[in-house]
Amino acid sequence: MRILWSWLTELVEITESPEAVAEKLTRAGLEVEGLTSYRRLPEALDTLRVGRIEKIEKHPAADRLWVCQVAVGEGRPRTLVTGATNIREGDRVPVALPGSQVYGQGRWISLEARTIRGIQSEGMLCSAQEMGLGSDAEGIYLLPPDAPIGAPVSAVLGDYTDQILEISPTPNRGDALSHWGIAREYAALTAAPLRPPAWNLHGERFDFPLRLEVTDPEACPRYGGLYIRGLTPGQTTPDWIRFRLEAAGLRPIHPVVDVTNYILLGWGQPLHAFDGEKLAGRTLRIGPLTASQSMVGLQGQELSLEPGDLVIADQEGPACLAG
Repeated sequence: MRILWSWLTELVEITESPEAVAEKLTRAGLEVEGLTSYRRLPEALDTLRVGRIEKIEKHPAADRLWVCQVAVGEGRPRTLVTGATNIREGDRVPVALPGSQVYGQGRWISLEARTIRGIQSEGMLCSAQEMGLGSDAEGIYLLPPDAPIGAPVSAVLGDYTDQILEISPTPNRGDALSHWGIAREYAALTAAPLRPPAWNLHGERFDFPLRLEVTDPEACPRYGGLYIRGLTPGQTTPDWIRFRLEAAGLRPIHPVVDVTNYILLGWGQPLHAFDGEKLAGRTLRIGPLTASQSMVGLQGQELSLEPGDLVIADQEGPACLAG
């Protein structure tokens, strides 16, 4: 389990080093297997600059190459040769000038100016792969249209640094499977004051429109729900949530899903999110199956469920696996 130092120190007052905290937790039975520095973006992105493509022309000696004039905040544009076809004049793009680091052949390489079919290329336009951000090498990575020309690419993409404690709670310590759980443990060990987050309910209050029916109180002693209206399609997850999810090892997916994962990591509370318009009927039944059934998972795969599997079901059958 990955515990982020910045998040932990928001929840409990800590005046000692991460190393000292790791030792205290380990002695208390919550083994800290590692303490590592984390940075969201490769350090080499500090050497790349935001450029604006001022002009694109066909290469006079190559059918599949283009000659670009790119402003990088130096007072004069740089001449860059590229084979990419997804760029247009006015685009903001990552530029590697001579001396910059780009990723290729499994390692970081220091870029040099070179002549391509008779034209001197003073650097290169970079794909996601050449920036060390994935395997996409098909086109140039396009930056936001308001990215400041000449700024480091790392500043535009939003960097995030932290210290990460790798903790392995034993099976009987379900209370420690979250940042809040570790904060409480540290507070119990040191008498440090906890800092529970402040929260408020916003917007219109209305009656909960669904009926929740727990069919087996022993399998599920309690189930609660919150109904939210007015979500705006196309919204994105705030960077501060996305960056923390990534540092904890989760991939941001969708604002609603990301919030449920954030609460799970922060407070150890599993949540399920449903599209209210897609539920069949107005009753959710929570309990174990009495007969074998199948359901389609989030990735489109068909899951075979057995009697006794705990599910949350609508009128047509299981909507998701519980837990």
